[in-house]
Parts: sequence; C-alpha cells; structure tokens
Amino acid sequence: MISKKRIKQVVDQIVEGCRPEKIILFGSYGYGKPTKDSGLDIFVIAEIAASSPERIRIVRRAIKERGFDIDVVVRTPQEVDRSLRGRDWFIQEVVEKGKVVYARRDS
Repeated sequence: MISKKRIKQVVDQIVEGCRPEKIILFGSYGYGKPTKDSGLDIFVIAEIAASSPERIRIVRRAIKERGFDIDVVVRTPQEVDRSLRGRDWFIQEVVEKGKVVYARRDS
C-alpha cells in the first residue's frame, strides 16, 4: 500500500509544478479499499494551456515519485463544468465520491 506521506509528496509535487485548482483521489485510494497492488488514481483540475495528452505529460513530469503506479487524469475547470452539466458519469463520480487532497484557496 502507498503511505499517506508518499501520497502527500506526490500531491505537493503536482501543486509545485502545475499550480492546480484542485486534486482529487479516485479509485481505491479515493473511495475504495486499497490493497498492496493498488495504484494511485489522481484527478487534477488545472488551467494548463495544452492538449489533453500534453497536460497529462506535464503533470506526470512534475511527479518525481516513481515507486508505484500512478494514473493521472487532467481536466481544465471549464471541461469539468461542461462534463458535470452533460452528466458525464465518470466526472460526476470523481467529484462527488473522490477524496479532495488539495484545493487552492482562491478556487
């Protein structure tokens, strides 16, 4: 299993490198029961002027921790709003059930 300390290190690295509005854990660490084989699923809401694949690369480069599997999903605030209005079940589940581990004070 991934310790809370290691998760915080990953979150801090994303915050430092990408200045997101919000970071949410989803999957087993966000709203399930993680096992020793569980990876870390991270949903990042950030205003990054790049294509979706490039935003993921930018966030992954900010993460220096490589001792476990990390899956990253990155959306802009506008994309999240559109997805919620469009009833995107994945985004709704992440936002409603996920664990917010970082929220910028001005967001």
